[in-house]
Amino acid sequence: PVKSIRYRGPLFKVALTIFTMSFLALGYLGTQPATGLYTLMAQVFSILYFSFFLFMPFYTAIDKDKPSRGRGHIVWIEIVIGIGDKK
Repeated sequence: PVKSIRYRGPLFKVALTIFTMSFLALGYLGTQPATGLYTLMAQVFSILYFSFFLFMPFYTAIDKDKPSRGRGHIVWIEIVIGIGDKK
């Protein structure tokens, strides 16, 4: 499993961006009076917000992750301090 956003595919990054925008919009709309337009916008952003979690099994299965480099940073540190193989 991928633990870092660096190795996630573009589909996950788009979904995370929509989730973040929905979170911020809902925070703003929560401070506004409950008029017709603000209520409609809050409903739309609520659907987008919860869709992130609802559809996560689907878009993570479709999305292609980048291969991780493994423990390359350890090799780099060993080479820098002079205890590893120098290739």
